[in-house]
Parts: sequence; C-alpha cells; structure tokens
Amino acid sequence: MSEARDCFHCHEPLGHAPATAFMDGRSESFCCAGCASAALWISRTGLADYYRLRTASPGKAGDERLDFTAWDRD
Repeated sequence: MSEARDCFHCHEPLGHAPATAFMDGRSESFCCAGCASAALWISRTGLADYYRLRTASPGKAGDERLDFTAWDRD
C-alpha cells in the first residue's frame, strides 16, 4: 500500500510533521492539527459522507486580509 502524501481533509501536502488521527477504523494523515480536528468533527457528527460526496478539494483556509469596509460608518 502506498503512503499518503496529501492531507486527508484539505488535500494539501503533508509537510515534514503530519498529524494523524484514527477515523472509521483506519489511521489518516493530515497536514495540521486543525485539519485533523475538522475531519474528526465531521466524522463524529455523522457527516462523513462529506468526503465521499464532495466534488472539489477545499484547500487551505486563506490568509488574505478580509475587506470589512462595507461595515464602516460615515
């Protein structure tokens, strides 16, 4: 069996120190503890079909600055 090279949750590269979690009877690899936590939450709340049904990789959360100017008052 080949070793996983991408995060189970976001499909980003695992990096040098991947996190692991036991899900649905097997050990999965994650790029970070955040992805591991998200995947465990999805699995434990009965929403694991998310991984089977998604049509695109979610990718990492962006680090771009959000534009909140719409909320500014004159």
